[in-house]
Amino acid sequence: MKHIEKYIIILFFLLNLFSCNIFKKNIKNNINNTETKILKLEKQVNEKSLYFETFSAGFSGKYTDNKNSMPLKGIIKIKKDNFIWITIRPFLGIEVARILLTVDSIKFINKINNQYFAEDYNYLKKLYGFDLNYQLIEALFTNHLISYPVNTKLKSYTVEKTDTFIRLIQENNINGYKFIHTLKINKNYFLTENGLQTKNKTQQIKFTYNNFTQINEKQFPLNIFINLQNTGKSGSINIAYKNIKINTTVNAKFVIPKNYKRIKFE
Repeated sequence: MKHIEKYIIILFFLLNLFSCNIFKKNIKNNINNTETKILKLEKQVNEKSLYFETFSAGFSGKYTDNKNSMPLKGIIKIKKDNFIWITIRPFLGIEVARILLTVDSIKFINKINNQYFAEDYNYLKKLYGFDLNYQLIEALFTNHLISYPVNTKLKSYTVEKTDTFIRLIQENNINGYKFIHTLKINKNYFLTENGLQTKNKTQQIKFTYNNFTQINEKQFPLNIFINLQNTGKSGSINIAYKNIKINTTVNAKFVIPKNYKRIKFE
């Protein structure tokens, strides 16, 4: 269980004023055209995405890293902009772990070893170097288009287009780390990949989505593949959602027993 918690203008000039003025006008038009295309693309993707106030589903899958492999099975509940609650029950419905992500904290209970973990999101910054927060994590698990950092605009991204997909790329330098954020959108305007990595590729968090199904006339992926890399260590998580329900009552019961020992992950 320990490993589970443990992840993009060109400048130029001309020789005479007349041609320079024309060129600047053309560049401005090109930039505006790119921004318009991205805004249109963003709207098309959002129109197909599943939005909700609450989300709940069962899930099954597997976690694998350099040394371990274990089945995953459980329940996930999400209250938009509030919490993500996960219980893991891989064997005979017996709960072995419980996770609670809120806007300001990350909590985890290991019921096998009577241990618990509780930190804020600065922990993830220290572990991966990424500026991860609740809003980004919720978007990753629910297949929503989002920029990185989350307060930036998608219109600043670079666009790469092929016959089958469009890729939006943003490079950033935050706190000394150089990041690349990549969003991949297919020809049906489904978000199929959301990836974040350091430019030297030592850290990476990438969510890949497939097996889309229609829910309330919107599209949602039943399968998510998560790839994690952190300075030589790597892991992957396969998740298959089932029994999806939206806009029903959900709660986030989370109690840390008094006899549990607090732990940290390095």
